[in-house]
Amino acid sequence: MKILIVDDETPIREWIEFCIRKLGAAYEVVGLATNGLEALEIFQSTMADVVFIDIKMPIMDGMELMKQVKLLKPATEVIVLTAYSDFEYARSAIKYGALDYILKTEINDRMIAEILDKASQKNKSSGEHDRYNLDTIYWKRETFFRRLIAQNAKTVDISETELQEQNIPLKNGYLFAVALKDGAFDQGFHFDRQAIIARPDAIQNIFGFTYDKNIFVILANITGLHSLAEQQKTVAEFARGLREFYRCTLGVSTIQSGLKWIAAAVDGAVHQLELEFYNGEGSINQMAPVDNGAELLKKLEAIRDSITETVQRNGASAVTAPLEQLFTFIREHKIGDIGGVKNICGQIIDFMYDFVEIDRRTELYSSYKINEEIAKLNHLQALQSYVMRKMSDVLDGARKGNPNKNYSPAIAKAVDYIHQHYTESINLTHVAGLVHLNPEYFCRLFKEETGRNFSNYLAGLRLGKAVELLKKSDHKVCEIAERVGYSNLSYFSTLFKKHYGISPFDFRNRNMK
Repeated sequence: MKILIVDDETPIREWIEFCIRKLGAAYEVVGLATNGLEALEIFQSTMADVVFIDIKMPIMDGMELMKQVKLLKPATEVIVLTAYSDFEYARSAIKYGALDYILKTEINDRMIAEILDKASQKNKSSGEHDRYNLDTIYWKRETFFRRLIAQNAKTVDISETELQEQNIPLKNGYLFAVALKDGAFDQGFHFDRQAIIARPDAIQNIFGFTYDKNIFVILANITGLHSLAEQQKTVAEFARGLREFYRCTLGVSTIQSGLKWIAAAVDGAVHQLELEFYNGEGSINQMAPVDNGAELLKKLEAIRDSITETVQRNGASAVTAPLEQLFTFIREHKIGDIGGVKNICGQIIDFMYDFVEIDRRTELYSSYKINEEIAKLNHLQALQSYVMRKMSDVLDGARKGNPNKNYSPAIAKAVDYIHQHYTESINLTHVAGLVHLNPEYFCRLFKEETGRNFSNYLAGLRLGKAVELLKKSDHKVCEIAERVGYSNLSYFSTLFKKHYGISPFDFRNRNMK
């Protein structure tokens, strides 16, 4: 039985492989992959009988990979690997044809053996021969194109002949891309050409592919128009037709000259979808010819520094006016790096909380909670309202003193101990003993008074400290992990990404820009 293992965490892949090899020659590991796209390439060459698939992965997630595996070879059994927090995704996977799921925290050789035996018995009883689904050409075409644009190169080396071999109709001429933020293309790319295209003679060789589960990208050649103004007008009419037909947000690239710029066109269109943050849902976001986002972000950072200097000089109440100026600047210039804009707003809130010495031991005032909430805001007005509410908290805190609730003596002592010893290996039972309470009762009382269970509170504190060190120190990430109480870098990175949606390495790189 041929087995493929797909997970973006090296320890998980290696552990499953180790467990399988212990079972003997009946089971052969034919490949290890770190993401769905790499796994699909291995699967197409090996046609594995069983695939272990992680739910959440970069480039192509587990649900999408499972769908493509089942199209290529329906008899293949899929076992879903999931974290506890992704349990509902695992249940959904069962509905779509997965044989079973395993919690990553519970993987052992006995469980692997039982699941593989279950897969083997099912395979024998079904008696189904390997076959290719009629949709194989469609999926292979998308896989080819995704691999093409995933090269992270400014230009790509591709010819019309190579595209034709994959049933991609694009020609080596003027082309453009439109990204649609919608889920309407699950069953392929179909639309009413006559209803959408005002100039069918000019918009030719249309090709569409799924960029990710929320974004669909359309590419096309534009022909017979020699004026750039005419080309831009025709593309704009095409985009309006798409919006009216699909009722969704669009990102439109600049017009590119030649197939080598395919990846640039796709990246440009997808990037423009982020401008929905400024323009609202259902907007058409056209790419400007010149991208001065880095320069604008530097100016925004200068405004941030000016705000902190003003507050240090004139007090917390002086924050309101320069903060309004900051949002006016953002609104006028529509800075493309939305993540950078949010990061700067989070830094200002952090500074103000520290300036008025608000006690940040509860979830409400923690850095990770602020960043988590900001990351969910999809529009500029929502971000501005959030920041101004936090500034109101700051000013109220400055006037009234510490706004946190009073803890009972036992919980107050526990919280103080956690803050003094978070770098050490502490656990609930140990802390409960220090305050002379039964662990079960302590657990319940701690959550009632702090609003969070013990492990989440400790993780929030440690990760908040890690954020401060990533921003303000030059320590290596592994050193920071140890400094905040994590001896396992892989676990620290996984937990950090779960809380902030970004790895600690990427977080530091973003803050260094």
